[in-house]
Amino acid sequence: MEATKQENDIIMKFITHYDLQNDTNKKLLRAAFLEKTGLGQNTFYYKLRNKNYKRTEILVLSDLLTEIKKQKKCN
Repeated sequence: MEATKQENDIIMKFITHYDLQNDTNKKLLRAAFLEKTGLGQNTFYYKLRNKNYKRTEILVLSDLLTEIKKQKKCN
């Protein structure tokens, strides 16, 4: 499956945001993604390195970014 431009943008925003976080926040993001997708930790890192996400996983990434944005507005 070839990701659309919008999907690639979501993937890159998530990866950039993830890379900028401290270890504690990275663990929280990873745990949230794994909980919502049911994937394993090794798969998370594989997908992060290779930017190889299915559409349903991209939706999860988008949801996580939306939640993060809402939390920043509340603070």
